[in-house]
Amino acid sequence: MSDAGFTIKNNMLKLIKINKSFEQKKGLNKQKIKVLTDVSFEIKQGDVLGLVGESGSGKSTLGKIIVGLESQDQGTIVFRGQALSSPRKARPLEMQMVFQDPLASLNPRHKIQTILEEPLKLNTNYSESKRKQIVKKWLDIVKLPQESLNRYPHQFSGGQRQRIVLARAFILEPKLVVLDEPVSSLDVSIQAQLLKFLQHIQQIKKMTYIFISHDLAVVKYLANKIAIIYKGHIVEQGLSSEIFIHPKHPYSQMLLEAVPRLGRPIKTFGFSLDSSTPKDYLCPFETHCRYRAYICSQKPPPWQKISPTHGYACHRGG
Repeated sequence: MSDAGFTIKNNMLKLIKINKSFEQKKGLNKQKIKVLTDVSFEIKQGDVLGLVGESGSGKSTLGKIIVGLESQDQGTIVFRGQALSSPRKARPLEMQMVFQDPLASLNPRHKIQTILEEPLKLNTNYSESKRKQIVKKWLDIVKLPQESLNRYPHQFSGGQRQRIVLARAFILEPKLVVLDEPVSSLDVSIQAQLLKFLQHIQQIKKMTYIFISHDLAVVKYLANKIAIIYKGHIVEQGLSSEIFIHPKHPYSQMLLEAVPRLGRPIKTFGFSLDSSTPKDYLCPFETHCRYRAYICSQKPPPWQKISPTHGYACHRGG
C-alpha cells in the first residue's frame, strides 16, 4: 500500500511505513503473525488524532511502538524532526503513554506523593520543595484533594485512579501523549468528566494526543483528526468532520452504522468486524466487504486522496 497520510509542515510526529510481527507458537513450530502493515501518518502540534479500531486491530501495539515500549520491525518514526532509533536506547521524555487500567499502572505499595514525585526525581534537578510544589499543583489540576498524597492507589475509585495516572503522565509536561482507551473501563458520567479534563489540558498546554479507542462517540468528542485501523492497516484517515460526514472506506461506513443513536436500533453484523483474514488476501477487509469486486483479489487497494487531509485505501472510487 502506498504511503498514506496527511501532508503537513512542522510535524510533531511522522510514521513512515511501520511494520510489526510477533512470533506465535503453533504446536512445535513458530509462525510470524503480522500485526501492523505499512502504517503511515503525520500529526502536528496541538492535534488530537483518534486512532479507531476493533480489539486486535493493532492500535495498542502501534501506541507502544510510538513511545518506545515496543520496537518496529521496519519503518521510521520521526518525532519533532528527529528520526528515532529502533530499538530505542531511551524513550524521549517528551512522550508519555496512559493505559486503560489505572490500578495496574500504579505501584500499590507507594503513596500518591511518591508516585507523582518519582518522574520529577528521575528526570529533573528540582529541589525537594520544588518537586512537592509541582505535585500539589497537578493534584489541583486533576481536581483531587491534597490529602490524597498520603493515601494508596487502592483507596481511590477507578475514576480517581485514572486522574492520578494522568497527573503522573502530564507532570513532566510532555509534547505528545498516547492515550490507550483511557476511559473505556469507567462509568459514562466519569468518562464525560475525564474527557472534559483531557480537552482542557490539551488546550491550555497545547499538547498533542493520540487517542486510541474503539468508541467513535468518544473519539468524535475529543479528536480533530481520525485514522481508522483494521487488521494492522490504516484504511482511512482525515479530519473528524470528513470521516463522520463522508466516510469512504466500507469498514469506516460499517463502524459508523453501528454507532447507537436515539430512535434507531443498534445495528449488528453476521460476523466479527475483526475476524481473522487469510494471509493471501490483498485487502484486509475483502472477505467482509459489501462492495467486493474481482480487482480486489488481483491488486492491493490504492490510497485515494479526495482532499489534502482525507484519504482511504480502496479500489472503489469516491
